[in-house]
This record gives sequence, structure tokens and C-alpha cells, in this order.
Amino acid sequence: MLLFLHIRAFYLTQRFPIIALIITFHRHDGLAGDAANLLI
Repeated sequence: MLLFLHIRAFYLTQRFPIIALIITFHRHDGLAGDAANLLI
């Protein structure tokens, strides 16, 4: 599951660099997942 989140986060960083900063500062999987779900 973590690998999926990392792949999804990596995919998002290619299109949304600012999201990468948000995910970097907020290492919690919950927040990263919420951000990814909002974009997708």
C-alpha cells in the first residue's frame, strides 16, 4: 500500500510540483492520500 502511495505521489509530482512540497512537509500517509484523492 505504501508503495502505491509513493508511486501515486511520484506521478503527481510530475504534474504538480507544489503538491510535492506539500507531501514532503506532511509525511503522514493520510494527508498525502487526501491530497492525491482530491487531484485524481
